[in-house]
Amino acid sequence: MKLAMQTHTQVLLHVATCAVVATTAPVRLDAQSVRDSAGVRVVVSAKPAWTAANQLRLAATPKVLIGDRTEDAYLLSGVRAATRLSDGRIVIANNGSGELRFYDAGGVHLKSVGKKGDGPGDFRSILGMTRLAGDTIAVLHENTVLSLFTSTGGFIKRTRAFGADIRATGVSTGAILTLNGGLRVLLAVPMMPPTGSVGAYSDVLALHTIVNVNDSVVREIGRLPFMEAITENTGPGKPWLGAEEVSFSTGAKFYLGYGKEYSIRRYSSRGDLELVMRRNWTPTAITANDKKLFADEWTVRWNRKPAAADSVRNDLLDDRYAKSLPAFSALIVDRTGKVWVRSPKAIDGAVAGSLNDYSIGPSTWSVFAVDGRWLGDVTMPARFSPTEITADYVLGIARDDDGVQTIVQYALGAR
Repeated sequence: MKLAMQTHTQVLLHVATCAVVATTAPVRLDAQSVRDSAGVRVVVSAKPAWTAANQLRLAATPKVLIGDRTEDAYLLSGVRAATRLSDGRIVIANNGSGELRFYDAGGVHLKSVGKKGDGPGDFRSILGMTRLAGDTIAVLHENTVLSLFTSTGGFIKRTRAFGADIRATGVSTGAILTLNGGLRVLLAVPMMPPTGSVGAYSDVLALHTIVNVNDSVVREIGRLPFMEAITENTGPGKPWLGAEEVSFSTGAKFYLGYGKEYSIRRYSSRGDLELVMRRNWTPTAITANDKKLFADEWTVRWNRKPAAADSVRNDLLDDRYAKSLPAFSALIVDRTGKVWVRSPKAIDGAVAGSLNDYSIGPSTWSVFAVDGRWLGDVTMPARFSPTEITADYVLGIARDDDGVQTIVQYALGAR
């Protein structure tokens, strides 16, 4: 049941959602070390800085809930992102209907724009949404298409980004991040990367390039690790629970990380590396019990033939797995520049074969200050993906036991 390289490449070509924020807290400087490496600030944290009094937590119940009514405008499917605009209105990218849906601050539907299709302002497949400067709404769809909208839902323009200067035979190209001014970060991923001896693990390198609205190259960031691979008898494959690149854009800056080490890099929108933040971390080996929990959950979720359940489960257990869990599996940046990084759990890979999807159980997020210091950890509810965080709330996508989506907003504060 080996996953194809192309399948995972397509899954990971997405836009991270909107910018987010958290509370500033006093820090203990003895837990941090700072150094410069070739002019780049590197911050290494041995332990978190928050005290018990500073620790942030989410309220037990949401303050706003969208998706609990029976009218069409409240039935959500394939939600890719949600954000709050400056005036408090909430915008949801609902891929199931191909719409951007606008709600007031209390969750009452106001209007919807777009539909499934290829016309101006329409979408065949929404991959993500980012709120840019001035509440401009950027929607990435069909892997390479970027559409811009005003804060009221008015269509501005569409740009198809193939990255003409980095296309090549045997390379899959797609945009992963949108930035202010119509800039985008594109990946060029080799579909058949170099192979070694059977059973050898390696990292697939993807060329990261910034392009402008005219599809001209602004800057080539370089070839960075994108996905863990393993050589099989038939060629390269993707081991279960392996490391995959995480990324996020605030519009003005973007962030990249690859979980073979606990390291997050912050770049300016023009591609200048500004900061590297690191945290004390010890790799966790993937155990036989991890594989069993993963295989059991995957079989329950995806096997449609009860009589074949044992066979499917056994095939999964015999497949190739990464040797250890990556350092992180998701990344989100708040509206003041704090970085939130989710710790992975093996069972989460059963959602879609990738640890980068939502967490099945409660999830732990490490929070880093603007200057790169590790502040502390925050627990998020099970089956919840945050899309936006401010000083006093967390907005995100929740799912019930049947996978039905709602948009919820939790209050956030210190103990």
